[in-house]
Amino acid sequence: MTPHRSSTEYPPNNRSRGLLLAICLLLLHSPVIGQNSFSQWENAHPNDPGFVPIGVWLQNPSRAEAYAEIGINLYIGLHQGPTEAQLKTLRDAGMRVIASQNTYARSLIDTNDPLLEIVVGWMQQDEPDNAQWNASTSQYDPPLTPEVIQDRYAGFSSYDPTRPVYLNLSQGVAWDGWIGRGTRTNRPEDYPEYQKGADILSFDIYPAASTRTDIKGNLWRVAYGTKRLREWTDADKPVWTFIECTDIHGGGKATPHQVRALVWMAFIHGATGIEYFAHEFSSTGSFITDHGVLRDTAMRDAVAAINAQVTDLAPVLNSPSIEKGHTVEMVTGVTDDPIRQEFGIEPVATMLKHQDGAAYLFAVRMRDNPADARFTIDGLEGVHEVEVMGETRTLAVDNGVFTDQFGAWDSRIYRIATADPSGRVYGYEMEDGVINTGDFLGYLYAEKAPWTYSYATGGWWYVPDPASDLTSAEGAWIYVLNL
Repeated sequence: MTPHRSSTEYPPNNRSRGLLLAICLLLLHSPVIGQNSFSQWENAHPNDPGFVPIGVWLQNPSRAEAYAEIGINLYIGLHQGPTEAQLKTLRDAGMRVIASQNTYARSLIDTNDPLLEIVVGWMQQDEPDNAQWNASTSQYDPPLTPEVIQDRYAGFSSYDPTRPVYLNLSQGVAWDGWIGRGTRTNRPEDYPEYQKGADILSFDIYPAASTRTDIKGNLWRVAYGTKRLREWTDADKPVWTFIECTDIHGGGKATPHQVRALVWMAFIHGATGIEYFAHEFSSTGSFITDHGVLRDTAMRDAVAAINAQVTDLAPVLNSPSIEKGHTVEMVTGVTDDPIRQEFGIEPVATMLKHQDGAAYLFAVRMRDNPADARFTIDGLEGVHEVEVMGETRTLAVDNGVFTDQFGAWDSRIYRIATADPSGRVYGYEMEDGVINTGDFLGYLYAEKAPWTYSYATGGWWYVPDPASDLTSAEGAWIYVLNL
């Protein structure tokens, strides 16, 4: 996608000539990064731009209200369930769930039982890509094949086509050398086939709590796995990422600062939802608790604050990402390190979006050391002020350029107001969502700016700088959506 400059150098009444200078943006025929869409299922999550799935893994329904208080809106899995008692408890707490399609669940489907109202999806067996323990032989069998998962998917979908099927995969998504895959270790080619066995994909890797030297402390693995899973689905399915927040193996855990970084790096690299793993085990594997995040006051408060911000920014996160609307330059710190060379993870990862008259730049330092980064946002002219959301500071932006300092795993959300405070849009007065540019472009529907519908051309235009006057000598950056 390449921007072109619209300017009065072209005859105002020669619209077709101006259009020749604009590149087609096939947005409606391509996946929109960062957007949750459940419209194809009658009984899935709400198809609401203000909703982002924030789940928790395999919890007792009796704690649903406690989890709702910290921003959790989804249970994933029910121990030996679903059962009638579990679903009633979740219903009373207003908590949705993704559950196994067991015999009881199928009986509810058969009778269209009202208890199904809180069930928004069916889950596959957890981590079928791992080697499978065989109790009869006391040995590990190979992973379930993708074909088995695809067959099960067909069965679940056939029995209930009104709900999506969810599949969680192992850390092999983010680590080819994961020995837990047994005979399929170092076989990443399996995953494009596994993803065909579900409508919603997720994976888990916990580098802060890991005891393995290849993974321990390498938080960027979460971003890498998210990025790969997104690519394996051709960016055509929701991808959710598990987030660690407890001492999973008895050898340490992520800090609240790191948990925040994990959440935002997941979204930046294509996640459309997040899931928390709250269990704790000892170093010998003994079970300690399944709700460690609720027992740790500092972590509980941190997770609540993160989830509140995710929820507040849901309309932004569900809006299209502007893929080539900005650049990042490392002022200090190594730019082309082995992590970038081998895994494609940038030193500072970013995502740019635009919503309700403001640009939002999400950024995470993807290394365990400090660095300074310079950001350039295309088409942002003049002097603006950047609000660093969640912090009591602002930065100056000069012609779209600003610099900030990052510590290890720092995450930032920058908000830059780009709407004209005078109430004018693109330099014109707006009435009932419509502006009249006269002979230049005629009537434009601009209420959804920066996406603007041109009645003259019969298509949507994307103008990243709404404060620009379309008829000014400088012009404005414009993308054209040609269907």
